[in-house]
Amino acid sequence: MKIGILSGAIPSTTFIEALLRVLAKNGHEVLAFGTKQGAISSTETGVRYFCFARGRVSITLVACGYWLLFLTLRRKQAGAIFKRVTSERRDLRYFLMRSSRILPLLWFSPDVVHVQWAKSLPDWIVLHDFGVKLAVSLRGAHINYSPITEVWLAKAYKKCFHLVDGFHAVSEAIATEAEKYGADRSKTRVIYSYVRDEVIELGRFRIQRQYDWEGRAMRIISVGRYHWKKGYNYALDAMKILHDRGHDFRYSIVASGDNEEYLHQIYDLGITGKVMLQSGVSHKEALQEIYQSDVLLLPSVEEGVANVVLEAMALGTLVVTTASGGMEEIIQNGDNGILTNIRDPESLASALISVMRLSPSERKCIATRAYQSILERHTEVKFARSVGDFYKFVTV
Repeated sequence: MKIGILSGAIPSTTFIEALLRVLAKNGHEVLAFGTKQGAISSTETGVRYFCFARGRVSITLVACGYWLLFLTLRRKQAGAIFKRVTSERRDLRYFLMRSSRILPLLWFSPDVVHVQWAKSLPDWIVLHDFGVKLAVSLRGAHINYSPITEVWLAKAYKKCFHLVDGFHAVSEAIATEAEKYGADRSKTRVIYSYVRDEVIELGRFRIQRQYDWEGRAMRIISVGRYHWKKGYNYALDAMKILHDRGHDFRYSIVASGDNEEYLHQIYDLGITGKVMLQSGVSHKEALQEIYQSDVLLLPSVEEGVANVVLEAMALGTLVVTTASGGMEEIIQNGDNGILTNIRDPESLASALISVMRLSPSERKCIATRAYQSILERHTEVKFARSVGDFYKFVTV
């Protein structure tokens, strides 16, 4: 099957890069379209990358090149495309920009085009007019709060969603939320992320060790970008509670972005010696940090299903997470992790203290059950089967 992936950026997020890798590995012809943001990994063999033109000259050259191809070899289709694009806006600059993006997808004629970010769907719904099968991913912010804060987006979803052939939801919670904007639940398939085999193999050795932290500080880590929805301010308030109650811990936040707000908060709370902020850490290095930590803390206000939680579970690191978004679908409180309330530092602190008070054997039991959860639901084999079935469903 020929599958076009509209990823937004190239390279893209962990989930999208994993999707590309699995599709190519399983024999699909994969075409990834997006705006180049960094180096493209040479290991992604089998994936053909098409970076959208940027800059007036490049856009003009690409647009003219594809128009020449269409006028020469697909004249009838060229007329229909011209009529459709010019009906959107009669502006030469806009016409060239739209042409440089739409024409490459129509030229390569994928069996299905998968729009990875729902917010961009209005830009690509035009493909439906030319018989392209459209799949759309439903993820966190694009469904949970963007259509609430941006009224135009809610209207756009209601206008476009009924034209979509299939929806991929990262969680049941997201699938339910998307129904408010017209996403047909019968066309929606929930597909969770997977954890790479080498990470799972590393975790197999970890859970064979003892979980005895007696005599040293508990090592806590959070991983993700600096953004209000990640809830780091609540996590830091929780660390203040732990500090004031005399508990020994070290907390690391591995994140990208502006950390000035959190540096001020750490100083004001008087926990400078207990908390460390790290940036510029690669994904591989972050996994190593998680592996060496005792607890992965996810204090998020809103999430789909956090990949970092799945990776921590696979690595044998205990998870404490807020019951945000789809996390309740992954973590069963007290069984394979600990769930806490959203926006509640006291709840976060209490959960961490409860982990401290567990016996080494109890901690090991929770970590082992978390690891088994990954084996049962989040392996590459299961993911590949799910996405393959999804694309078959979309193209029927």
